[in-house]
Amino acid sequence: MSYPPCQASLAADASRVRNGEAAAEAARLEQEAYDTMKAAGLVWTLGLSGICLAGTAFVHGSSSAASYAVGAVAGLLYLRALYRTVDGMSPSGSGMAGSMLSQQRLLIPAILILGFNRYETLAAPATGQHLSLLALVGGFFTYKLALVGQQGAELLAKLAKPGDAQ
Repeated sequence: MSYPPCQASLAADASRVRNGEAAAEAARLEQEAYDTMKAAGLVWTLGLSGICLAGTAFVHGSSSAASYAVGAVAGLLYLRALYRTVDGMSPSGSGMAGSMLSQQRLLIPAILILGFNRYETLAAPATGQHLSLLALVGGFFTYKLALVGQQGAELLAKLAKPGDAQ
């Protein structure tokens, strides 16, 4: 069907508006899915850290459990900072994610190890409570295990739905 020039222009404008609205709706849905994934990642990390903390306290005692707890808190802080960096890469973000100066999250593991060293040198002899570096590092990297578990659970849930494969 052929439209007169004026109607053809209006039809093209209406099509662009519909395509723009569809794209905006798709972007909004993707952002909601990403926000849900971030929240689930923090919940998985918190839950796994709690389970591992209880296991560490039961098997290795309070000294290792305290080390694990400090590492797990640092891991949660690192994960939050990582999510902020990823958010900064979005079109609506600040766009500063590529700069190494903006990668402040990289200081968290360095501060964790330096803090461990200073604590063992200065405070541990006075308090009698020594930290375990292995438990500290294990607690820090628990967030990785939690994210792998989260993604595995999502994959299994998608595979369980036969008609929803992408």
